[in-house]
Amino acid sequence: MASGIWKRAAGFNACGIIWRKNMNWEIIFIYNLSISGDTSSMLLARFATDIKYRVDEDEENIVIFSVGINDSVYLLKEKRNMTKLADYEKNISKLFGLAKKYTQKIIFVGLGNVDEIKVAPVPWNKNISYSNKNIFEYNDAVRKICKKENVLFVDLFNKIDKNLLSDGLHPNSAGHLKMFEIIKDALIKNKVI
Repeated sequence: MASGIWKRAAGFNACGIIWRKNMNWEIIFIYNLSISGDTSSMLLARFATDIKYRVDEDEENIVIFSVGINDSVYLLKEKRNMTKLADYEKNISKLFGLAKKYTQKIIFVGLGNVDEIKVAPVPWNKNISYSNKNIFEYNDAVRKICKKENVLFVDLFNKIDKNLLSDGLHPNSAGHLKMFEIIKDALIKNKVI
């Protein structure tokens, strides 16, 4: 979702739209560090290095996370989630700890729902299955961590209609625009932008 897979308009995913719509001729650097298929443990393994070379200590920095839907995946052959919920929670707490070394402005964009008819299992890997029940559980866990850690949580669950998901999982261009509106409104309401 964060990497803009299946988008129709080149260069426009949720991060790109935020940059374009709010750029008041200021120089704003936005680094979208998402990698297709990433889990929280994969992000945790590279986050310290990724952020270290991208932040400017003389500037205001904001870190926006959106990770977890791939952690919630159910592996049909193994009969387990990709990442245990307890491990996901630990990974998120560690990511927040690392980010807080650079900024107190941390935002977590919550997990979105899926069209289960299309992704249980996914056509490109019959061992992988997404379910809204699992996604909700992981989304709720990160919401609680955000509250405890004083991190802004932007909820997307059940806010993106199924017809805005091109393959049942990834938002199409209209889905990315809807995400942008939700995220933008939350950032304005909470005086982040």
